[in-house]
Amino acid sequence: MQVDAVLGYLDKVSRFDAQQFTPLFIGTERMGCVNAQWKERLLQHEPQLFEETFQGLKCKVKGSYRSISHALAHAARRWQQAGWLNGWRNENFTAFRQDGSPYFELERAAFRPLGLTSRAVHVNGLCRMEDGEARMWVGRRSPHKAVDPNRMDNLVGGGVAAGETLELALQRESWEEAGVARERVDGLKPSSLLLAQRPVARGLHREWLYAYDLWLAPGSRRPARMARWPNTCCCRFPRSNSCWWLSAS
Repeated sequence: MQVDAVLGYLDKVSRFDAQQFTPLFIGTERMGCVNAQWKERLLQHEPQLFEETFQGLKCKVKGSYRSISHALAHAARRWQQAGWLNGWRNENFTAFRQDGSPYFELERAAFRPLGLTSRAVHVNGLCRMEDGEARMWVGRRSPHKAVDPNRMDNLVGGGVAAGETLELALQRESWEEAGVARERVDGLKPSSLLLAQRPVARGLHREWLYAYDLWLAPGSRRPARMARWPNTCCCRFPRSNSCWWLSAS
């Protein structure tokens, strides 16, 4: 895989016309943005919660973290029952104010329709080969995933749940997705912080990615289906899907 091709693809998917989205305010905070389809749905079916102002779309809920979360949770359930939301996970994400303080939490399936910003931990599985070349683990997502099925991905990648610290999310996701024990990632610090933003079928994907580098022992197994990729090899962690090596040099 050529680096220029990857960079070109990332540039393509990250460019979009912001005019196609309407800013979403919750209280006085600008929290997200919605596309034309969701704007129409919210104004038509949720007039008690949403109204259009000169700034954009405003959610009228007020109060504490708990009361705002409660009101939006009931709304999200209505959207699910109406068939507007797919990929329901019964897992909440936290939405943060501009100053970084937690504002409310909401089912993660509703984040993209509202253009809310989530957080995720991603682990780059790196390996130093005998010849000094650096390589990176690349996993393939399940074809049954609601989001980006059968696409290539980091060794580990997952959202930070409401009430969860980055450290706990890193430990949980590393074990669940790659069988990496907690001790291997304890004390690991993010090597970079990236903002991923792109339009998707549900709305707008907007997420802060806390990326970690984890150095692993090189693997040696290569499945037959990878024979057409002469510069790759393949390993398998306990409880994980197959992972491919791509040269990082």
